[in-house]
Amino acid sequence: MVEKAKRDTLTPHSLDLLVPLLLIMASMLVGMTLFEYLKHVFFMNLSMWKSHTITIIFSSIIATIIGYFVLLKIRTLNLKIKQLSGLLPICSHCKKIRDDRGYWQHIEVYINKHFDAKFSHAICPECADKYYAQYNIYND
Repeated sequence: MVEKAKRDTLTPHSLDLLVPLLLIMASMLVGMTLFEYLKHVFFMNLSMWKSHTITIIFSSIIATIIGYFVLLKIRTLNLKIKQLSGLLPICSHCKKIRDDRGYWQHIEVYINKHFDAKFSHAICPECADKYYAQYNIYND
């Protein structure tokens, strides 16, 4: 029960989609209001039927275009989620990762291939003391 409640709450990832949707809704509202105003200013003699037909066609076209971009955003988020899910078999000694084909790769190579991340190498204080004690890297 607790796990279900956790899944149903908004997370930062769900806000990635919520904010653009709210912006789309607001822009459609403003756009349709402006469209209705301009339609009455420039086409005052339109019958009610023609006026509503134009509005329906225009809003359908706009909704289709916006829906396309929403689907692109959803696909992008789904790809990111897919990349971040699952178990990674990692060697407990050398830290190489086994890929889907069974090949073992250095963790840097694997992450560069599968994620939008780059490495910059550094050395932690413990390893500096252990392997490069003669240089006193962190002991200034």
